[in-house]
Amino acid sequence: MNLRRILHHSARLYRNKVALTFQSSQITYGQMEENCLKLGSVFCGLGLKQGDRIGVLDFNSMALA
Repeated sequence: MNLRRILHHSARLYRNKVALTFQSSQITYGQMEENCLKLGSVFCGLGLKQGDRIGVLDFNSMALA
């Protein structure tokens, strides 16, 4: 099972449960899945396709969740 499937499965089961807490901010599994799907659409728009690899270097923050 890959990360996408794990997130989708968790979002189906626990859509409104808190997935991440950072300082005073929280995000649910459903919100995290929506954010990931939006980011995936952006990457597709840039020409990336399934199987391509990317790297991200940033500080821990809710903006990346």
